[in-house]
Amino acid sequence: MKSEPLIPSTPLTIAWNFTYSCNMNCEHCYSRTEQGKELTQGQQSRILKKFIKAKVMNINFGGGECLMRPSFFPIAQLAKKNGISIALSSNGWLINDAMAQKLASLPIDVVNISIDSADPYKHNKFRSTPGSFKKAITAINLLKQQGIRIKMMSVLSRLNYQEVEELIKLAESLNVDEIEFKNYKPAGKGLANSSQYDLEPIEWKELYTKIIDMQKSASISINLGAEPILCLLGRSINNEDDKDLTSGSPCGKLSLCVKPNGDVTPCVYMNLVIGNMLKDDLPYMWKNSAILKQLRCRKPEGKCKQCPHFELCLGGCFSNTYNILGRMDGPDPHCWWQSKKDK
Repeated sequence: MKSEPLIPSTPLTIAWNFTYSCNMNCEHCYSRTEQGKELTQGQQSRILKKFIKAKVMNINFGGGECLMRPSFFPIAQLAKKNGISIALSSNGWLINDAMAQKLASLPIDVVNISIDSADPYKHNKFRSTPGSFKKAITAINLLKQQGIRIKMMSVLSRLNYQEVEELIKLAESLNVDEIEFKNYKPAGKGLANSSQYDLEPIEWKELYTKIIDMQKSASISINLGAEPILCLLGRSINNEDDKDLTSGSPCGKLSLCVKPNGDVTPCVYMNLVIGNMLKDDLPYMWKNSAILKQLRCRKPEGKCKQCPHFELCLGGCFSNTYNILGRMDGPDPHCWWQSKKDK
């Protein structure tokens, strides 16, 4: 196994899946199939104090739908008082004027609102919730009135890959600060429905190429997330300065996920548990987890052995590899790179 790369002494970001509860049932949801006993507010407070002690810088509150847990606000407020930047991912359904004001009073740093299609009918059907498109649009407008930074989140899939331009135009018309296109993840319901919604590798290449071109003329920021395979479309493979923490996936190197029951996993899309925040020490897990060590030192397997981009890509998104192929090492199933002899 390769020597472990230089990593910070603690995760910089925690993706905290705050609750299993949700008022929607989206076709691609990675967490909707998960169940368990949720942490009490007192337990959440204990865990937050561990984050504070470990000097975690950012918490991204997700779920489930965080706003269904009354404890979200006191926990988020305590995080802010201790200098932690907080983000909230929401479907927007519960955000009325009073809720928007409450979020502004924290103050929340950014709210991510999910919109899956520019077509209200397709969005509503995908989320199994009539009226959800209108609610998301209303939420964005109310949050903007409070001066809150808004990111519109759209998971790329067969549902919407031909309407990327329309989604960007919608984001521009709503005057959001940013639109982020996330890669479809075969996890939870997303795995069960992958044959219906996931794209073929060549389709991912064509889609990313198109969006990168659109970035040049859009009036708002377009973010493609931390997808390692994007280095195939222009990131230098010869710049030694790039071969650091930004190589490969940031999960397990810069961030961790905490589940609603306190379990800790490398990322939100993997159910490989490395410990539990109620009983385990965060710095110890971060430094000594065998799972994290393996993910930080991935070995080239299959076509990755010949790929000139491996030092930057490191095999791509390991949750895709693990969830689809059942192993840690190996090429991201979304990867389109081929050696000359295989073309």
